[in-house]
Amino acid sequence: VRYAVVYNPFIEELFAAEKGCGATLNGRPIHVSDHDAAHAICMCGSTIYDRSYTDRSFAIMRWLYDHTLDFRRFGSAELDICQVAAGRIEIFFECRLSPWDFAAGSLILQEAGGSLTRLDGSAIDPREPGSVWATNGKCHEMYRALPQSEKTGRKAGFILLPDFPMPHAQPLPQMRKMYNRFREWLPLQLR
Repeated sequence: VRYAVVYNPFIEELFAAEKGCGATLNGRPIHVSDHDAAHAICMCGSTIYDRSYTDRSFAIMRWLYDHTLDFRRFGSAELDICQVAAGRIEIFFECRLSPWDFAAGSLILQEAGGSLTRLDGSAIDPREPGSVWATNGKCHEMYRALPQSEKTGRKAGFILLPDFPMPHAQPLPQMRKMYNRFREWLPLQLR
């Protein structure tokens, strides 16, 4: 990756980098923070597209929660990696991402002085899917102490609460009924 751009249209932030030329946010240079683990804010993705990683994701989240200052979850891996690059957080991880989820952010982070590897510390190939461990550099060696169990092969379970039936647990006619009620409700909320 030689050039990278990540844009957040909701707050009009444009992260950009060129290999060897540093990283910017809306045209101003950015750099990772120098916070250590005790003062680190962590972010993660939960690998929702492959629930066999759920147990490991939550084990790592718990370990980080116990060893850092705080934890957050936003939802865009590229933007989360850029948060590390901008010095807003110190650690981001996800157990499985596709290249389009991290390739641009990886260059932006590296150009901002951060480190990015797989969860096992091996080098990232921006053309291959896999885990991501993105840090400010100062917290990077923490990967050595992370829970290392691989994916479990089990799907995550769900608890169905009697007062809140989950749509995926309903028979197809009931799901259609819920969907139609939602379609009627939504336009009223957008007025």
